[in-house]
Amino acid sequence: LFQYDCQSYAARFPQDETIFCRTTRQKAPNNTYTIMKECISEQDHYHTFPNKGYSIDEECDLVEVHGDEVAYCLCRSQSFCNKAPIADQFIAFEEKNPDLFGDIEQTTPPGIPKGPAPLGL
Repeated sequence: LFQYDCQSYAARFPQDETIFCRTTRQKAPNNTYTIMKECISEQDHYHTFPNKGYSIDEECDLVEVHGDEVAYCLCRSQSFCNKAPIADQFIAFEEKNPDLFGDIEQTTPPGIPKGPAPLGL
């Protein structure tokens, strides 16, 4: 049984080491997916995934690692924070951070262009 609560895992590391709960979904060449949930130190996470150069408490992203598509979510905000399926974690992350996704969804529909039609009918 997987322990989603990473606090007991964190006890194995120095107090200044940041520990995350991580969920990864890796797409295989045959279009199947492997899901893994784990507790991981920040430095171990960055052995595989790109360091974005800023401090985080949670993050979800889709990246290419060694030619493979890998989705991941990191969290450390509460016990069992990565218990939900990864799709639900992505949705929750987007809802908490709408400023990161502002270019994806417009809050108001685009206006109807005014003036003559570009091509005569």
